[in-house]
Amino acid sequence: MNFRTLRYSIQKIKLQIKSRFIIKKLYNKYYHNGKEKCEEGIFIIFDKDLKYTGLADRLYICLGLYWVSKKKNLPFYIIHQNIFNIKEYLNPSSSVNWDRGPDKISFSKRNSKIIHCCGTKGPSLNGKKQYHIYTYTALGFLHDYLENINYSELWNELFQPSDMLKSALIKIPSYNKDHISVHLRFINALDSFEEGYDNSKPSSECEKNKLINKCLKSVYKIADENPLFITVVFSDSKEFINRLSPQIVEVIPGEITHISFKTGNADAGILKSFIDFFIIMKSKRVFQIAIHKFHASGFSRLPAAIGGAEFKRINL
Repeated sequence: MNFRTLRYSIQKIKLQIKSRFIIKKLYNKYYHNGKEKCEEGIFIIFDKDLKYTGLADRLYICLGLYWVSKKKNLPFYIIHQNIFNIKEYLNPSSSVNWDRGPDKISFSKRNSKIIHCCGTKGPSLNGKKQYHIYTYTALGFLHDYLENINYSELWNELFQPSDMLKSALIKIPSYNKDHISVHLRFINALDSFEEGYDNSKPSSECEKNKLINKCLKSVYKIADENPLFITVVFSDSKEFINRLSPQIVEVIPGEITHISFKTGNADAGILKSFIDFFIIMKSKRVFQIAIHKFHASGFSRLPAAIGGAEFKRINL
């Protein structure tokens, strides 16, 4: 077992222990032994008092559980009360009306059951009731189950951009032009970006410049090898974005924040996250530059899969 596999296994065990604690706390806080009428189905619930991961993970689990609901012939619903209102950015498609308010949740232990999706095991669903998913490990579950699934089909059956998001997208020059996307994630190595994860900061200004220049060289090489397309670069580092040459690549303007944290101009940051996601989705090719020893990001992989773009990971 290599170090990465060991780290993943330890992280998985920690998440399982944490999820059991959260589920027990939720049962004690909300649920009762009474009986009541309710809609059956799978409910993915992003609770306002819990902490969740980023946009791609949230959308991954929605697609995965929707796929499970189709296999089990169960209705599928999304209740998103965490940080932002999902309907400001995504609306139900004409195929599936997943929109339900919190008043539709049954807190009867007789009618409902809390399920945790973790690792590569799908949820165990027996009988017709409300299945509530508050906690999950998105990538482990979905990589196993959705490897040969049509992401684009699932996405189009569930989502369409809201009018506000459509208006924002048409203002981006590259949106309706042939482009490729390059994605890098530094997670606090260059800027203070998000809470909870920290990549090691360079030990000196000289080391920081070496890191930035190494990444710039990789980005410009990709742009040079794809001369027929506009190269759009996405990063969580303002410092790195500011070092890019506008004569070679484009960037999407806006507030850089993590969607899970209410910091700065949070609404603008959330909107930019959705814009970034859709721009990557429309790409002809998607490149993820993965920096050695840095926490890997899955943000660009999902929109690439939905859009049917060629995806390539470049390890530095």
